[in-house]
Amino acid sequence: MPGLFKKGNVYYLKQSEASQYRLPRNIIITVFLTIGCAIAIILTSAQITGIERQIASANTTQRALTYEGMTLNTQISGRYTNEEIEYIAFMRLGMSHPDPSQIIEINVPRANTIQLNDDEQFLPRQNYFWMDIRNFVNGILNRVFGGSQ
Repeated sequence: MPGLFKKGNVYYLKQSEASQYRLPRNIIITVFLTIGCAIAIILTSAQITGIERQIASANTTQRALTYEGMTLNTQISGRYTNEEIEYIAFMRLGMSHPDPSQIIEINVPRANTIQLNDDEQFLPRQNYFWMDIRNFVNGILNRVFGGSQ
């Protein structure tokens, strides 16, 4: 038999040349598999770290948006409707509707002038801005209090 040899009364199998190199080959394969697994673990760990950072950023954004939502809800709940403002003005503050003599109508045409009445017209605003304000306030005071200030 080609693969057997006899040593005394016992026959043994001869090792082929391929089987002699099998052990180092197994070690090399094991080393490569170990390195591959280590690389896979490192890459997975890096992905997990990136996802954890994204989650932390999303949590921070969520907290900021929740706070902003609470602030906006507080602002909305503090708003008054026109009817509520009118009720407060009339009932709580004792205000009343104005007399027609107290109402002043201001007509500002598209041109750069201010016109209080049809017979009064002031010069352009950019030149006499403070005079216009003084004349406007004096007109209001004259109509409300009936005298000149």
